[in-house]
Formats: sequence, C-alpha cells, structure tokens
Amino acid sequence: MGIHDGHRQRLKDRFKKEGLDNFEKLQVLELLLFYCIPRVDTNPIAHALLDYFGSFTAVFEATPEELTKVPGIGKNAAAFKDFPQLIKLIDAQSDLSVQVHPDDAYAGVNENGSLGKTECWYVLDCDEGATIIIGHNASSKEEMAQMVEENRWNELLREVPIHKGDFFQIDPGCLHAIKGGTLILETQQSSDVTYRFYDWDRVDKNGNRRELHIDKALDVTDLEFTLDPIPAPDAPVAR
Repeated sequence: MGIHDGHRQRLKDRFKKEGLDNFEKLQVLELLLFYCIPRVDTNPIAHALLDYFGSFTAVFEATPEELTKVPGIGKNAAAFKDFPQLIKLIDAQSDLSVQVHPDDAYAGVNENGSLGKTECWYVLDCDEGATIIIGHNASSKEEMAQMVEENRWNELLREVPIHKGDFFQIDPGCLHAIKGGTLILETQQSSDVTYRFYDWDRVDKNGNRRELHIDKALDVTDLEFTLDPIPAPDAPVAR
C-alpha cells in the first residue's frame, strides 16, 4: 500500500469533522480538486499547481487555458466557468463594492434568462478588527431609497465584525461587501448577474465612477434580514 492509499477519504472525513481551520493551503487545494478529478490522487497535482503558479491565490486567478498547462489538469477540470458552482479565493486588500444578487426568477425575467446567484463565504483569515457589510438598517424600500438619495451609507449599511473560521451564506436579496484585510473562500452559483449598489465614491484615473445599478438593487434587496448562529460551526448565516 502507498502512503496516499485512502488519503482522499481521510481528508474528506477530516474536513467534515474539523472544517478548514487546520488545513494547509495545499490540502485545501487537494480537497477542491477531489470534486473536479475523481478517482485520482490529487496530491501531486496540487503540488504541481502551487509550483507552477507560485501561490494559492495565483492558482485561483489563473485562466482555464493557463491551468491546463499543468500536468493532470484537463479541460474539464480547468473549465471552472462551466461548473454549476464556482469556487473563488478572494484576498481583499481594500473594500470591495457593496452588491446584491437577484434570485433565479428575477434574473430569468430581467437578465435574458440568466440564473440568479446564491453564494457563501468561509473566512480563511482576516486582520484583527476586520468587518464585512451584510444586510442593511432600512425598514422599508422607501426609506432605503431615501437614504441612498441622501448619501447616508453609514446609516444604511450593516457592518459586522468577523473572525477566522466564520461562515456566511449570502442569499439572493442580501446586501453584502467584503472589506479590506479579509481572505475568503467563496462558493457561488455560476452566474455573473451582480447589481452594484455602492462603490465608496471611488473614481478611476480619469475621474469616473464605476457604474451602479441602484434601481435593480432596490428591486431585489430583501427587507427581512437575520444573522443567526448555526449549530456547527458557530458562525453567522445571512438570509
């Protein structure tokens, strides 16, 4: 028997029991590859990916064409955009824009038959005192629209502290933004439909602000919002 006999199952069992808290980045990559490449030892492939691209983050930023240059990664394993779900590593050095996603029904009618988007975040690491935006403080769509019109973003947006190991499910209709100093593993529906609600008044080198989608964002934002603990691990869930 080789040293990797039964390795896939042991790693899966450990993940079910412990989550990703004590996993090395190589092991996280191995675990993800299990679901792309069945019945193959993914340990050497994970090593090859890290050796080729130089870092865990660079692996996730690579295009499918670049990934297929690594032995063991075929077109099917590399075609992440064709998967029903996408997995991303987001290393936020600065605050990302405040967004909201529609559900399948709204996107189907308003976005040429596209799917909506549900996603979830697992906090791999974060700076001390890090926060995210999740939800809002408006009691009605009218109040929300007024707060937007009056640029009262600090009052409108709900900012919560986060810690390593926290898990958040971001359902359609939930306002959200990843803030700087946060490393997040994101799993999402394979959909590009995003309504940008606020971008911190940033401008590009030409003095232009990014396009916002206020009307559609107001349409789909859910007024009912809870942040409740789930049994295991103890982490918040957004609905």
